[in-house]
Amino acid sequence: SLNYISIILRNQQKYDEALNYNQQALKTQQILYPFGHVKIAYSFNNIGTILYDQEKYNEAFDYFQQALKILEKFYPSSHETIATNLNNIGMVLRNQRKYDEALNYHQKVLAILQKLYPIGHEDIVHTLNNIGEIQYCKEKYDVALYYYRQALKIQENLYPTGHIDLVGNFSKIGVILNIQGKYAEALDYHRRAFKLQQEFYPLGHVNMAYNFKHIGDIHFDQEKYWTVKKKITGGYSISSRHHHQQRHHSMPNT
Repeated sequence: SLNYISIILRNQQKYDEALNYNQQALKTQQILYPFGHVKIAYSFNNIGTILYDQEKYNEAFDYFQQALKILEKFYPSSHETIATNLNNIGMVLRNQRKYDEALNYHQKVLAILQKLYPIGHEDIVHTLNNIGEIQYCKEKYDVALYYYRQALKIQENLYPTGHIDLVGNFSKIGVILNIQGKYAEALDYHRRAFKLQQEFYPLGHVNMAYNFKHIGDIHFDQEKYWTVKKKITGGYSISSRHHHQQRHHSMPNT
């Protein structure tokens, strides 16, 4: 069908051609289903996704919103398809740096997914990470850390023997801890990430290089911290001696 051809073209990054096939499919569906149909919503979503890939965020937002209106007529508010659509809208808003609006959509997604998967699911992990990343962009590091740790906790339950997907959250947590000056903890998380990478990646993989960089950054920041501290401490010591000498010299003769 036209939609399947569009998916293939999108995967080949032939976005304009993919868009053309999707728009043809949409026209046909709108003739067949004048009062609306889930298939029309899927076409709106597909078009929105292609526009998102092209970084045409305003247009993508409009198509995702049109899809949502239709989906809400056919599905209950807690349906997974609605969660996917809300996530798409949230991603657009995040890329437009409309963080509070994006956060609102991702929180709705989280509420739906937690009802659908009470014992945890990879989709919940992705949503927690999305919320964490928005909080990180807002420089609310403690809040971001909370969501990343929640995501990691679910991942560790889902993959008790380890999984390459854990590397991302180890690294994100490590980056925040480094920003907060908690160097030893940050180093621990990056080392855990590196250990997993050694199990799953061949030596010299580009992602391992990124992790090396994070570890190097921590050592650099740690060294800088101690250098500054020594200067401050040394400066304070010199200042104290100088102040003491001034006080001594200014004492009246008896």
